[in-house]
Amino acid sequence: MKKIFLTIGLLVAAITLNAQLRAFMIQGPEKALPGIQKISIMKFQNSGISNYNYWYQDAYGDNFPNYMTTDLLNEDRGAIKFGKAYKPDVKMNQFIVVERSQLDNIIKEQQLGASGAVDDNEAAQVGKLLGLDAIISGSYKYTNAGDKAETKAIKNKEGAVTSYVTTYTRTVIVEATMKIIAVETGQIIAVTTKTRTMTDKKSNAIKSKAAAALTSVEILRDNGIKAVAGDLTNFIAPTFRLINYDLEKIKVKAFKDRAKDAVDAAKDGDVAQALGIYQAIFKEDSYNARLAYNLGLTYEAVLDYDNAIKMHKTATGIDDDKQYNAALERAETGKETVAALKAQGWKIDAGDVSAADGQTISAEVVETIKTKGGTKDRVKVYTEPMKQGKVAAQVPGGIELEVTGKEGPFIKVKLVNGSEGYIHQDDTK
Repeated sequence: MKKIFLTIGLLVAAITLNAQLRAFMIQGPEKALPGIQKISIMKFQNSGISNYNYWYQDAYGDNFPNYMTTDLLNEDRGAIKFGKAYKPDVKMNQFIVVERSQLDNIIKEQQLGASGAVDDNEAAQVGKLLGLDAIISGSYKYTNAGDKAETKAIKNKEGAVTSYVTTYTRTVIVEATMKIIAVETGQIIAVTTKTRTMTDKKSNAIKSKAAAALTSVEILRDNGIKAVAGDLTNFIAPTFRLINYDLEKIKVKAFKDRAKDAVDAAKDGDVAQALGIYQAIFKEDSYNARLAYNLGLTYEAVLDYDNAIKMHKTATGIDDDKQYNAALERAETGKETVAALKAQGWKIDAGDVSAADGQTISAEVVETIKTKGGTKDRVKVYTEPMKQGKVAAQVPGGIELEVTGKEGPFIKVKLVNGSEGYIHQDDTK
């Protein structure tokens, strides 16, 4: 499954501390698990212990399922507090996670794990007794790479050594492999390995003080386990990720004040208000690439990807700008992510907003014409099939319009805002 978040280079939106629109979007999991809703997580095996059995006292092996369960039950997972950012009304805790204590009770009743690890078939049988869709098992290891010291001379302006500073670096590496076993078939449906390297550096003129100030191996190890557990959770479950957008400045004088009101509303986290303002302006100025782009961003924020795609296509049709094309691809990826999660049984609804033009998006093949000239040119669209008639709109050159009819030398077209008008055939390519 593609991810909605900005780790994909081509999909990167402008991220700045002064961004006007902040919103939490949904980052899809690395692995889709259709039909999997009820799960449980077994204790992770320490692969460095040769005589391991399931009941071996290992707090670190216990920490993996504990951290993952906490993550999976957090309905706002990933939605850190960040100013007045907008968060869609979607819950991230849609897996049913059976407590490990229930899992361990069944394993004990079935007299499993005393002589070694619980194998995949045994795990599947335990899962069936608990009515699970899938059971998660795993193993881990950690490596203390030791402490490394580096001493550097501090020189004055004349180049003479005045003192020495020693920097100690401590490194702990945590690696875990997770298996997801389908209870019904006993088959492994997914495997992944995640690794985190945790380091700490301390410097001091006195070597012993630098070494003593280092974070302990135990703390680095536990921090690594927590980080890896988060990565494993992200492998199977979506999460919120904060995205910051820079809204384009609307330069048309008639709409400057209202556009500023929209920006102010977005900054205040009131995306619904910003969306309503942009929709109203768009009805009056449907061929403004900047406006279409901003409207597309606000639709993205409320997860209305159909309308976001429509607006970004409008923007790219008027101005083939790199930023507009990146936004279009991001919205298309977001739509795929939401569709995949819905297919898995997740409840994800778009914001309660109406389309800017009140129309549904059709997948039909329609006849189109392209207007004459470039994006800086304007072509008149009349309310009636005559040049003496009232001008309904002036649209940019080089854009495609849907044909709805013909009357003599005039072509009846549908405008982006849903209204219709007539273009003379001489004004088309």
